Amino acid sequence: MRRRTFDDVSVGLLVVLYTMALSSNAHAYLDPGTGSYLFQLLIAGSVGAFFALKVFWRNIATAVTGFLGRKRGDETTDEE
Repeated sequence: MRRRTFDDVSVGLLVVLYTMALSSNAHAYLDPGTGSYLFQLLIAGSVGAFFALKVFWRNIATAVTGFLGRKRGDETTDEE
């Protein structure tokens, strides 16, 4: 039977958690500009995601229609 050992990631995670648990109060200060900066990051991330979706929309639509088994122009109507 093989013995389990800790790998480097597990040991590193344990060291970080141990250090955080034993730390004292930081007395940190967040100025009003921090909220504005976080809001700017949120807006920029949203705009970037929408732009990437717009750029790759044709590829995404082709992949989805190919996955569903339909091609453009294969739509059937009730009149047939």
